Amino acid sequence: MASEPPVVAFRLPSGWTRAEPAPTQGGAPDFIAVHARTDDGFTPNITVGTRAAEASLDQLADDAVAQLTATQTDVVVRRRQPLGHEPAPGLAQELTFTTTLDGHDVAITQQQVLLTLTAPADGEGRVLYVATFTTTTRTVSKLAPDFLAMVRSLRPEPSPHR
Repeated sequence: MASEPPVVAFRLPSGWTRAEPAPTQGGAPDFIAVHARTDDGFTPNITVGTRAAEASLDQLADDAVAQLTATQTDVVVRRRQPLGHEPAPGLAQELTFTTTLDGHDVAITQQQVLLTLTAPADGEGRVLYVATFTTTTRTVSKLAPDFLAMVRSLRPEPSPHR
């Protein structure tokens, strides 16, 4: 019997506020945070969720690109690199694309980190967490350090319901 993924804990940098996922949003992430600094009508956001790890990290990253390409234009993978090592491998990628807000095109950068973490309950199970940071290309250099700090602080914790 598959167990529930552990609760993920992390530090949210200052300037970021938790937001509730939209109730109609299918496959909504477990956590959403938004930044007070908007740019060109776009609100920077960070999401954290879990995914089934039925494929390789490269395949999951390719799937994320394909999903984005279905709804956005000019999707480009700027960089992709492995992170960590066994027993907790990961992968990071940075994508750029164009979206339309209020009738005008906005250049967007998205950083995705896929992390495989060992469940603390038994030390055997592994959970794939996907952390995503999306902002305008103009503000990515100012806000990316916040995202990286949040990712470095990610830790699984046992569910209080066990």
